[in-house]
Amino acid sequence: MGCNIDRWSASSSGAGPDRVIKVTGDGDCNRAGYTLRLEPTNEGIVDDPEVVALRLVVEEGESGAEVITPVHVETEVRGDPAIKVRIDTADGSAWVAVEEA
Repeated sequence: MGCNIDRWSASSSGAGPDRVIKVTGDGDCNRAGYTLRLEPTNEGIVDDPEVVALRLVVEEGESGAEVITPVHVETEVRGDPAIKVRIDTADGSAWVAVEEA
């Protein structure tokens, strides 16, 4: 199983170059010791200004108890006008609408 992030959210504050989109994900891993992070990734052939694309990176630790472990991952994207976020995971892509604060 590895890790499964099943709750994504995105919210923004500010405007123009001061706008910040905060993207968060919550879920669980099948054991302790995983490290998770979100990184910018390629949107694809067409650059869509309404979409910001991120990739979930999951790194296995060298050891950890075999117990379901809650995990949280988050990142901030600055100055992007996007209204949707695509998060690419090993299981496919998740889409989240950006909620305006």
